[in-house]
Amino acid sequence: MSKNTIKSLVLIFILLLLLTIGCNDQVNFGKAEKVVASFVSAQVEGDKQTVNSLISQELKKQFNENNQYFQEKYNLDKPNLVTTNIFELQSDEKQKVIVANYHVEAQGEKLNISSLFLLEKKGDKWIIESLEEISLSRS
Repeated sequence: MSKNTIKSLVLIFILLLLLTIGCNDQVNFGKAEKVVASFVSAQVEGDKQTVNSLISQELKKQFNENNQYFQEKYNLDKPNLVTTNIFELQSDEKQKVIVANYHVEAQGEKLNISSLFLLEKKGDKWIIESLEEISLSRS
């Protein structure tokens, strides 16, 4: 699968996700807001369990780095990372596109966050090329 095809699929997914979020009757704070937009260089083995473990670790790291942001912007007292769900959207021998959904909880409120990861194969290792926050909603 070519790089352009993967990019097109990612853009279509993001558009559908934004349309779905826009049609949601819940209050949505910061649709497609960039909470995190950073490049990381963590190397992992190519198997699915290790990739999922790396992404979970990266989400926890990003959450810890942005903990004060969540407290200030969303008035959350001592937010906790509750659950993580990881879905592989597209992959070939050179790239993987993965969406991770996770929940931040505090005082009975929940922030539902989706992040999009692009992984590229470098030799026999998978490298996280980019991490982009694609949606954030409050329930």
